[in-house]
Amino acid sequence: MKTNRRLAVLLCALGVGICSFAWGADKVTIKLANYFAASHPQNIALEKAFKPLLESGSKGSLTVDFYPDNQLGSEKEFIDGIRLGSIQMGIIGIMLGEKYPMLKLGEFPYLFDNVDVGYKLLNENMDELTADLLKGDGMRTLGITVNGVRAISNSKHPINTPADAKGIKLRIPQVSMYTVMGKALGFSVVTMPYGEIFTALQTGVVDGQENPPTTVLTSGWYEAQKYIALTDHCIAYNYVVVNEKFFQSLSAENKEALKAAVKAYAAMELKLYKEGMQKDVDTLKSKGIAFTTPARKPFKDLVLAAYPEMLGPDPKLNAMAKRFLDLQK
Repeated sequence: MKTNRRLAVLLCALGVGICSFAWGADKVTIKLANYFAASHPQNIALEKAFKPLLESGSKGSLTVDFYPDNQLGSEKEFIDGIRLGSIQMGIIGIMLGEKYPMLKLGEFPYLFDNVDVGYKLLNENMDELTADLLKGDGMRTLGITVNGVRAISNSKHPINTPADAKGIKLRIPQVSMYTVMGKALGFSVVTMPYGEIFTALQTGVVDGQENPPTTVLTSGWYEAQKYIALTDHCIAYNYVVVNEKFFQSLSAENKEALKAAVKAYAAMELKLYKEGMQKDVDTLKSKGIAFTTPARKPFKDLVLAAYPEMLGPDPKLNAMAKRFLDLQK
């Protein structure tokens, strides 16, 4: 163990990043960062499934400390930490989608018919989807989990058909594919940062926004909204990533233990998300929010017509999107 300690100090001095591991009693402590609240299904499943399975599967040689709710910095900051190795693992969204376009498919409008289909197809094609991320930034993806199913809320009138979008000023994220989507559906699009949404809803700068109902509830936005349309226009997923140098430093047995723990946690998180989603919808109904469930096809057809602009010229991205759509026919 003294040799291991000396090696750790030397590697740390060379900037390899292994200095963040907890050395002692042959145990390595993994830092895992994400931006979800501690009460989110992601973090509940990490505690209940990932941690115990990792520790039992590695016979106690691996353990993990969780850092939810941006405790190690914003998504950009903890992605940098994973890239450098000062943080070993994280749960990321599509922030790197402009650099690695294939990642966008984890949050592409009207690409998947439902949560389960998207979860299955993305995980089955995970290595191909994330190959550029591994090659370019040294982050290996071990699993894909559910973020949420987006719906459209507003304060003006119920939405049942695309025609109901007319006259609604809809807040859209500052992401090009969402802007194209909003315009294709007929909304008056207003882009703004996430942190400005509540004030904009209260003051009428925008009439509505599009996020999962759970977000409407936990953010308090329901106070300024009357209607939610369960359009399921975007089923968003996350990538569970690990620093590749760290991963390759593990024994074959511990690599398998890590992968098995991620798989079990992802399955539990999917179950918890679906259960929690229905509870949150019921809570919003009790607070006076009126829900509609529009037929999906008229909305989807409008967005599919805008896919060439949304996807751009990247041949791999276009081929994978087409594959996913064809598999659901």
